[in-house]
Amino acid sequence: RTVGPVGIIAGCDGVNSVVREAISDACSGFSCTKKPLPGNLKVIRFETMPKALEPSAVHAIPGKGGSSAFIEPTARGVCALINWRDRPAGGGEKAPDAAAAAPDLGDLQDAAEAQEVLA
Repeated sequence: RTVGPVGIIAGCDGVNSVVREAISDACSGFSCTKKPLPGNLKVIRFETMPKALEPSAVHAIPGKGGSSAFIEPTARGVCALINWRDRPAGGGEKAPDAAAAAPDLGDLQDAAEAQEVLA
């Protein structure tokens, strides 16, 4: 089946889009620009909603230093999307002692540790 011509094609399945890659492989005239966004994102799955949160609600939780979490119930537990900016390197702002002792959010792999850090 042939469709066209078209002016815009969108592969909207994320920054590392397999749809966009497939279009690029199939269409020699296709070009795109990827622009890295500032910050980091991590998805962590929990078996249950943290006790302090309403189990059937979606929660947007602001954090310290530009971090935040979006926590939502799912059919198989809870999904937490955590985002943060990198800590300043060298002569930047000094983090308070408590923040300096906190683990880097990018290193979190255990759901229980993530719940403790996010609490």
